[in-house]
Amino acid sequence: MVKSTLILVGPGGVGKGPLAKLIREDRIDIDPYRLRPDGPRRDSDDPLYANPKLRTELHEVLSMLGDSPCDIPCEPERMEWFAKAKVLFFTVRGDWQCLFLNALDGDIAKAELYAPILPAMLGITEIHGAIGTPRVLVLNPVSTRLADMLDWSELEAKTEENCKLRNDPPSSVQKRKKSIIGEAPAWRTLAAGKGAIELTSWPFPEYRFRQEDNHQLLRNARSFILRLAPDLGSFFRPEDEL
Repeated sequence: MVKSTLILVGPGGVGKGPLAKLIREDRIDIDPYRLRPDGPRRDSDDPLYANPKLRTELHEVLSMLGDSPCDIPCEPERMEWFAKAKVLFFTVRGDWQCLFLNALDGDIAKAELYAPILPAMLGITEIHGAIGTPRVLVLNPVSTRLADMLDWSELEAKTEENCKLRNDPPSSVQKRKKSIIGEAPAWRTLAAGKGAIELTSWPFPEYRFRQEDNHQLLRNARSFILRLAPDLGSFFRPEDEL
């Protein structure tokens, strides 16, 4: 059983991926399988790709074992929860993903999940039994708090800049920029009423980890987080191990 799970959310290019090296090696990684109808991503090995047929087959197997899906309200996305097996299906921009939450065994866990599904997901009582206490970090690369934004233009501009600087293809840059309008309201909801910690002026975008000394960047990121949330230190490696 996992005692606590750190969940990282934020716009494309903000630096969620590199923070994995900051978190203790004995963590459990809670990662969904992406059921992509067009196949694996072409720009990576995409180890978490699975054929969309998997959802149909798992539905049949779990139903045979007496487990029925519960539809969880999650507009505009969809969510299905198999309580006995602790299997969660949810859509991300219409495409299904699959998350296995059974038999998780460890002190802490880390997850990167699509923010718009989190309020609904964290509202499922049995999921808390699987992931323990959720701690959500919202990485905000601009100085304006989400609650104070009148629109998302500042966030869109910074996301475009960060993605260009990490050398994303132009189509990917625009995709990440356009996704802000769908995700930012969820980040604001999480920061306002779901106990998430918003880190404004987050200064460690992913492109910096391709240009600078990673050890020092990780030490600085660790200090940045712990100044605002010192109790998250239990998730992180000691500074002398970075």
